[in-house]
Amino acid sequence: MGEVYAEHLLIETSKVMAELDGEKIAIPGGVQQLVERVHGDRADRFDWDDPAKSAAWSAYRGGEMAARGMADVVVVPRARSLWELHEMHHLEGAEDEWEAATRLGADSVRLLCVHQQPDGRVTLDAAGQEDLPAEDAEPMASDVRRVMRRTIPVRADWFTGAEADAHRPPASWAEHPMLGEIRILCQPMADGRAQAVQVGKKTLRLDAELGLVRQ
Repeated sequence: MGEVYAEHLLIETSKVMAELDGEKIAIPGGVQQLVERVHGDRADRFDWDDPAKSAAWSAYRGGEMAARGMADVVVVPRARSLWELHEMHHLEGAEDEWEAATRLGADSVRLLCVHQQPDGRVTLDAAGQEDLPAEDAEPMASDVRRVMRRTIPVRADWFTGAEADAHRPPASWAEHPMLGEIRILCQPMADGRAQAVQVGKKTLRLDAELGLVRQ
């Protein structure tokens, strides 16, 4: 059987109700405050020192970001980039690829786009100023933050048919609850631009203006 509410929301609701300790709830006046206590953002939502303790929160936020990322796939093109009206709604690809899935969290992965500089270094940014965290050491909390800020939710089936090891994270990340499941897109840099990378039957590249471009 599937879930109706995310585990994280059930846990937070249980905590809030327990804190009431028999206190009466004014309806509707007191409801909004309770909702904000359950759904609102707080600095203590994630334990950076022990990420496993925050697995439910991570799954919940991951699902939200995946849903938002899928919604962003179908957007109105930029101004002055269209020649005809039909381009506003004519999308390339199979029709079912643009339908919203009912299980977005299960059908998506987080993609980290990195850049291979001409000198061989792999960096998080195209300018080559921010090196990828060391692959031979366990990532620190600050490393996890830097990496996750740059990940993008994408369809998991984009990697169907891709080489098994080509897009896996470094071995030192494998056991980490957040980094172990991401995919890596290592883009060669040429003339200051990230070059497209073959992923299965598609090519992907990260564009400074357009974001992730799939061809």
